[in-house]
Parts: sequence; C-alpha cells; structure tokens
Amino acid sequence: MTRIIDTNFPDDLLPVDGFKAHLRLGSGFSTDDTQEPVLKAFLRAAISAIEARIGKALLVRGFEAPVTAWQQTRTLKLAISPIVGDVSVWSAGNEIVGAANVDQGAHHSFVTLDGDVIGAGGNELTVRFQAGLAGVWSDVPADLNQAVMLLATHYYEHREQTGLSNGCMPFGVTALIQRYREMRISLGATA
Repeated sequence: MTRIIDTNFPDDLLPVDGFKAHLRLGSGFSTDDTQEPVLKAFLRAAISAIEARIGKALLVRGFEAPVTAWQQTRTLKLAISPIVGDVSVWSAGNEIVGAANVDQGAHHSFVTLDGDVIGAGGNELTVRFQAGLAGVWSDVPADLNQAVMLLATHYYEHREQTGLSNGCMPFGVTALIQRYREMRISLGATA
C-alpha cells in the first residue's frame, strides 16, 4: 500500500445538524453558534478514524497516491476505496493518458500501470482518483453513519481526557464497522 493524500471535502457535507440532534444539544437560544466549529472538528476526526479502520472513504472526494519507487510489480494497492470515476497518472505535471487500469476488490482497489508508463514517468509518478461510498451524507450506509455519530460523541464527551491510547475505539463503533473491515487470516505463524 502507498501513502494517500486526501483533498478533503467541504464543511457543508458534514452532518452537523444530525450530530447536534444526536447530542441533544439545545437550540433556539441564540443565533451565535460557537459550538459549530468544535462539532465539525469532532465529526471530521470520527470520519477520518473510521475511514482509516475500514480502508474506505465515506464521502466521495479526490485522492492522490504519490509513487516514488517501483519494485517488481506494476500494480499499486491503494489504501482507500472504492474508486469512482477515472484514474489518472501524472508525471512531472503532465497527465499520461490511458496509463492505468483499475481493479475493484472487495476491500481494496488496485491500479495497474501500463509498462511504458513506468519507464516514461521514471520513479516519480502520482496517481489521482476519486473514491467514496456516497456523494452526500444521507447516502452513507446507515451503520457507518451511526458509527460516525457514536465516535464523534465519544470524542465530544471525553475531549478533556488525554489518557486514551492505542487507537481506542468504543465497542459499539467497532461492532458497526466490523463488516467493512478486511478479514485477516493467519495460518498459525507467529511474528
């Protein structure tokens, strides 16, 4: 897998009103909403954490995968999926047309580059693509939507704690995202 650079998504796609309702925050008291930036930050953190655990982007947006060295293979396993739309390959600021083929696996997307691309692009290529499960928050699967709300609530309620470690995630969140995670099977080998 390779490092992924996320272009992020606009704030208006965040389910802030749904998160306020989930938290049962009061409303109608003031037009000054000083809580909103805090809520957005917790939502972004929860979305990011869940995406990292399941290897899937919840909302469609652009990504870049810088490729600095090729080994024996021309296939790149992307750390985020599912890919939607076309994939483009860039070298020195120029697009190399028709350079990549996409293979969507159950948990990962793979990009295979044309053999000529590797020689033409040298060892510094950038793969650009769009990935995500939904274009708007209302289309995010219900279990992932709920997982984001639960995790963002956990972050909100425990924002003063600094003792959480090792990627601590509440059980309810883990249970909701489990079916989206890649199953890892060991043949009894120990590391």
